[in-house]
Order: sequence, then C-alpha cells, then structure tokens
Amino acid sequence: MESEKRASRRAGGGEEVAGRKQAEEQLRRSESLYRLLADNASDVIWTLGMDMRLTYISPSVKVNSALQAAGKAAGVTGQMLIYLGHSFEKRGRLDLSAFFRAAVPAFRASLPDNVTLETEIPSVLPAITANPAEL
Repeated sequence: MESEKRASRRAGGGEEVAGRKQAEEQLRRSESLYRLLADNASDVIWTLGMDMRLTYISPSVKVNSALQAAGKAAGVTGQMLIYLGHSFEKRGRLDLSAFFRAAVPAFRASLPDNVTLETEIPSVLPAITANPAEL
C-alpha cells in the first residue's frame, strides 16, 4: 500500500512538473510578445518596480529624443544661415546638370596650369531643392 502511494505521488509530481513547464513556456511566449510590441511601439511605454524605480522604458523614447534634438539642430542651423545672409526663401528647384555645366569653367579657371580637369556630366541629373549659393 505504501509503495502505491509513493508511485502515485511520483506520477502526480510528473504531471505537476509538466504543467509547470507548460505554464513557464506560455509565460515566456507572452513576455516575448509584450516585449516585441513594447519595443516597436511609437508610444512611450514604461514600467515601475515596487520601489517606484523605472524598470523598463520603450526605445521610442530614444527615437523621440533624437527627433527633438534634430529639430533643435535644424532650427539653430537655420538661424545661423540667416545670420550669414542666407535664407530658406532663396531655395528653389535646381537642375544639377545645368548647375554643374555652368560651374565647370569657373572651377577649371581656379586650377593650376599643370592640372587638367576632365568631366563627363550626364545630360540628365535629378533636380533638387537648394540655394545655389550654398553649394
């Protein structure tokens, strides 16, 4: 009788271990899915521990901070250009082929006599939005 109880406990223990492993696997999958969602969300997601310390913050905070820093840098750059006499109003559609063809004679004239400049400017280059004075 005692040996049957032990065998029953062992069999029951095996089911308990299998159930626990299954629950652990489900928890790992759930955590993995949560991490995937949290790491790729554009919203800021954060968690606090019981001690009220930050335990997780989503990477979007870094992206948002970088975008804010880039915006500030662009603003400062714009202010510097205005200070130097340039402005965004002077920007317009610029045909790169025509721009480079017009610039080559001046560039050749600035070279020393012992330097030869050969160019092959394609007849069609993309047009861009720019201030020719800033190129």
